[in-house]
Amino acid sequence: MSLPKIVSLLALTFVAAGSVAACAADTSSADEGDVVSGEDALSASTFACQDDSDCVAVDKGGCCPDGTEVAVNKSKTKSYAKSAVCKSKSHICPQHRVLETRVAQCNFATKKCEMVQPADISCGGFIKHAHNCPDGYLCLHDGNPDRGGHCEAQ
Repeated sequence: MSLPKIVSLLALTFVAAGSVAACAADTSSADEGDVVSGEDALSASTFACQDDSDCVAVDKGGCCPDGTEVAVNKSKTKSYAKSAVCKSKSHICPQHRVLETRVAQCNFATKKCEMVQPADISCGGFIKHAHNCPDGYLCLHDGNPDRGGHCEAQ
């Protein structure tokens, strides 16, 4: 075997070994090992809410930001951003972007901010915690406006 072939074979072996090592990295923590997120690493106040106005959508963060957003309390955006920093040194990211259509909303049962599709929002009505539709959506009632309706794109 010639010397250039041996060198090429060795180089290929090292590249393959590096790829396997990168793929075999510890992914036992949340979000596939790229960021410590979720309620395990953050205080409950990061997601706490009393009203829809308490919640805002922010970039999920991590090593491979793809446009996905998460709902957090508007006063905790900086602490969430600090916790969502990539902790991994080397990784390969998929080349895709998410077109986020969900909006931040307070779940009144759990008192936590969450991301919700506008079409899934129960809006209006004469209830204690009525949600409003986001910009570009109208609240349509199915007969009785007392019961509330659903958000529909204008």
